[in-house]
Amino acid sequence: MNFNFRNIFGENSACRKTNVTFRLIGDGIVPVEITKEIEINALRSFAKGEVYKTKRGGDRSRSTGHWSISSENIIKSTSTEDHAQYILEQLEPKAKIINKYIKAPHIRVSIIFWWEASDEHGGFTLSSDTLGRLCQLCNDVDYQFIG
Repeated sequence: MNFNFRNIFGENSACRKTNVTFRLIGDGIVPVEITKEIEINALRSFAKGEVYKTKRGGDRSRSTGHWSISSENIIKSTSTEDHAQYILEQLEPKAKIINKYIKAPHIRVSIIFWWEASDEHGGFTLSSDTLGRLCQLCNDVDYQFIG
């Protein structure tokens, strides 16, 4: 039996929404410095202790620092591979700088896969090359599946 694997990384009919995020979190995160060093504007960033408004209008202080970029709203595809490739295109040229953060004892560098099913179940496929390259840019990989 021959099976055509050519389209295994293409559009995914079982997927409603997917994205890949690169995130740094930790008490020592200084968003302006990270943006300047990596030369990429963050999608979301804040320092530990930064005050923000809650949904009810109260003030709350951030418990840790955060800096992230994402493929969300940039890549219009249900292929998680496409989203991962976008993150790699942004970050691989900055691998030397990112490695400094990976080695920092009080910073956690993560790749986060968000995958939302269009029905009750499903999943995604990544090439081993893509996954291996992403793993070189983080301490850990998180998966979030929404059914």
